[in-house]
Order: sequence, then C-alpha cells, then structure tokens
Amino acid sequence: MLSKNNVKLIASLSRKKTRDELSLFVAEGGKLVLDLSGAFRCRLLLGTKEWLSEHTPPEAGEIIEVTENELSKASSQKTPQGVLAVFEK
Repeated sequence: MLSKNNVKLIASLSRKKTRDELSLFVAEGGKLVLDLSGAFRCRLLLGTKEWLSEHTPPEAGEIIEVTENELSKASSQKTPQGVLAVFEK
C-alpha cells in the first residue's frame, strides 16, 4: 500500500533544491523507468497491477503495487502511465 510519506517524498522531489539535497529524482513512464534502471539505482517503484504483470520490474529497494487512483495522487502528470520510480543520482 502506498503510504502518505511516500506520496510526500515524491511530491517534494518536484523541487530542484530537494532533489539535490536528497540526491533523488523521479521518472515516470515504462520506457523511461526501464531505461534508467540500467544506469541508476532504483529506491522506490510504484506500478499498477497491469504494468507489473506485463513487465519485469527493475531491481528496487521497494516495489509497491498501486491502483490507478493511488498512482495519480503521486504522479505529477495528468494521465500517469502505469509506473513511477524514484532513482538515486
């Protein structure tokens, strides 16, 4: 289940100052998340049941299956694309 703390963390990463302080950044969308997983360590991955069943998720510190509604709360996009990840810089 997606915690309020995870939603707050993801929202805080929209600010450059916070991204720099925590050395973290957010990536959204299947292709981008899968491409970045080869170059950066994934700390948190949020994926819908459909996305997780269709793809092999990258190795992550924590993988959380979320509903579309939960993902939209964490996402900065109007229409989330099934997956969101927090990577370490």
